[in-house]
Amino acid sequence: MYNSIDLEIFITISKTLNLSQAALQLNMAQSTISKRLKELEIELGTTLIERGQGIKTLQLTKAGENFLKIANEMNILWSRAQDLNSSAPKTSIAIASLSSLNYTYLPKLYSLLQQHEPKLDLNIITSHSPQVYDLVDTHQADIGFSLVEKIYPTILVERWFSEPLVVLRVKSKKYSPGTIFRPEDLAPNKEVYYCAGSSYDLWHEQWWPSSKNSNIKLDSVNLIYIFLREEDQWCIVPLSVAQILQRSNKYAIYSLAGTPPYRTCYVLTHKNPTSNNIAALNIIRPYLQLLSKTVLEKFKQ
Repeated sequence: MYNSIDLEIFITISKTLNLSQAALQLNMAQSTISKRLKELEIELGTTLIERGQGIKTLQLTKAGENFLKIANEMNILWSRAQDLNSSAPKTSIAIASLSSLNYTYLPKLYSLLQQHEPKLDLNIITSHSPQVYDLVDTHQADIGFSLVEKIYPTILVERWFSEPLVVLRVKSKKYSPGTIFRPEDLAPNKEVYYCAGSSYDLWHEQWWPSSKNSNIKLDSVNLIYIFLREEDQWCIVPLSVAQILQRSNKYAIYSLAGTPPYRTCYVLTHKNPTSNNIAALNIIRPYLQLLSKTVLEKFKQ
């Protein structure tokens, strides 16, 4: 039977990929969320998340990835249904984005929206770039942020900002602050690979073919600090990500030669918006413009 709490548990686990972190965010016992996840899987008749003894980082199964889209849509619809009972319904805003942007720029936008009066119902959907298009296309998200520029008949794609890529390493006396690394200076087997977009992938393949790549590949910036631990390791990341990780005083940022492509972020909206889309965008756009002026000016090309 449908239960909004079970959906919230599944969505939170899919974002954190860690039961203990999910339990902490939901203020629930880990045993409780494990039990309810299992009951949800039994009810659906399929395994949603791969997990095993001693495994800290979980992984969505193919069924789990498909159900995540459904769960997000059900969550939005349930939230809107609850508003029907309110004498003064709140404006509902759904934002689809990437984990790296939720880690760097978008918290400032979320903070502004949280302070908005009258109060808003916010739904933040963390996904990958291609799926963000699907969420906007089906009106599950009022606005989306993607690193991929696609031709989509129903979606308006606007460039938001671009930022450089840099080399991130554990602090070491071996390298002065002004060191500029060339691609040939970086050992392939010491890379902690972070996916920074399709253009970067093509450039990366020219210097470090797949056959020589490191066996550490990450799609979440939250995992970098776990794997980037040794002085001879390196990771190429967007400057905004590097600046936040540098705050731990563990890492140093270095320039990268070889003209790597900038990472570009795009704003996605529907060409045929619903009335709720229009109301949401009328609220979001002024805050987004403010954020662009105050935070992103130095990255514009």
